[in-house]
Amino acid sequence: MDNEEIKERIKRGAIRAKIIVEIVGSPEEYVKNIIDVKSKEIAEHFEVIHTELGEPKKISEKFHSAFMEIEMLFPDISTLMGFIFDYMPSSIEIIEPEEITEDTHNFSDILNDLAVRLHQHSEVIIRLKAMNALLNKKVKKVEKKD
Repeated sequence: MDNEEIKERIKRGAIRAKIIVEIVGSPEEYVKNIIDVKSKEIAEHFEVIHTELGEPKKISEKFHSAFMEIEMLFPDISTLMGFIFDYMPSSIEIIEPEEITEDTHNFSDILNDLAVRLHQHSEVIIRLKAMNALLNKKVKKVEKKD
């Protein structure tokens, strides 16, 4: 995709953004593999202008981290938001256009999708806290028996 085509698409409502996605894990080979897989997956489902993959770096005794910086073209704000929900990027910089306008119906849909995702995450956190509390009680019981 050349610059003229990109400019034309932006005039018709597309959004050009630079996205940074971080992968953290262990071992180093796993991180390298996942960043390659995710990069290819993103390229298959979205319009990628440029991708730069960083090499994994050790961030603690056990964990490694790698970044991918991707310049992308999204057809609309909804697609951008879907990408954010699915890939949880560390950083998003909208390059073009300078201003984004959205009709209220579409923006309401985006906000409702956001609310649903937040509720889903909240449910998971509540469940994990309850499981953690239960496990702590069981551990204390076992410790008392010893």
